[in-house]
Amino acid sequence: MKNFTLLSFLTTLACLIFISSCSGPKEVLSADPSATSKYYKIKKKESPAIIVDNKSNPDEIAIQVNHIIEKYTGNPINNFALSKIMKTENGYHWRFLNVKTGKSYIGSANNKFKSVIIYEKPKEKKQIITNL
Repeated sequence: MKNFTLLSFLTTLACLIFISSCSGPKEVLSADPSATSKYYKIKKKESPAIIVDNKSNPDEIAIQVNHIIEKYTGNPINNFALSKIMKTENGYHWRFLNVKTGKSYIGSANNKFKSVIIYEKPKEKKQIITNL
């Protein structure tokens, strides 16, 4: 008899807790407007992929640079972040970073891509200024 009374009491208590939790006021969750990201559409004219002279085709130069990077590293171009390709007096100059390994490279080539130089940029050593 004691077990039945205890069981009925616990069942009644559980039902009351369930009903009171479901019947309470509902609050709509909202995000803080200052914490949301803003998306911007970048127009192609505002951000050219590379800076070159007007005589050459920028797409052809970018394709040649991509082939050079793939050939030198042996990795697909999707693993790299490429900077703007700068036209200099001697040819072209660019930088690229392997996003998977973190290695940074600097590349340069003459105007006709006959002579290409690529070297790995040494990592800057971080120095601890203070240790708290």
